[in-house]
Amino acid sequence: IETVLQKFQKNLPYLSNAEINMKETLLSYEEKLKVFETSLDQIKKKLKHQKDKKKDSIDGISTTKSDMNNLNLTETQMKHVKELLLQEGDSISELLKSVSVIKKQIGL
Repeated sequence: IETVLQKFQKNLPYLSNAEINMKETLLSYEEKLKVFETSLDQIKKKLKHQKDKKKDSIDGISTTKSDMNNLNLTETQMKHVKELLLQEGDSISELLKSVSVIKKQIGL
């Protein structure tokens, strides 16, 4: 029975200290690799999201430009728009003057 046990123990794998250290190192590398893979996936998702967001904003700008190009106004409409803009500009300048007078009165 002892000879059978001795032969059995000889056949058992025995790891040296260097092999044990190498195994631990490889396991730690494997764990780090998993962390790096998840980080890489997150970065890829972030880049994709940023590209999509940038594309959406560019599409929105081009849509408004095309809408403005399709906007056709007659001469009378353009004349009225210009008059309204001038009137609004004048009223804004009057309001700014009033604000500056009030600031002077208050002492700001």
